[in-house]
Amino acid sequence: MRPRADQVVTSVAWTFDRYIVPELNDPFAKSLALSIGYALRNVEQRLREEGPAIWADNREIRVTLRNVRDLV
Repeated sequence: MRPRADQVVTSVAWTFDRYIVPELNDPFAKSLALSIGYALRNVEQRLREEGPAIWADNREIRVTLRNVRDLV
C-alpha cells in the first residue's frame, strides 16, 4: 500500500518542521512543537526498526525452541 506508514510520518514531520514550527512565537507552543517533533521522529524510527528487530527475535526464539524440543 502506498504511501507506506513510514513515508506518511516522514512527510508529516517534514511539513510540521518546515511550515508550522517557524510560525510559532509562544514559548509554550514552541515547547509543545519540540515534543511533537520528537514523537514523530520516534515513530519514524520505530516503523523502520521494529519489524526487523521482531523478526530477529523470533528467529532466535525458534532456534531455542527447536533445541528445547529435543530435550522434552
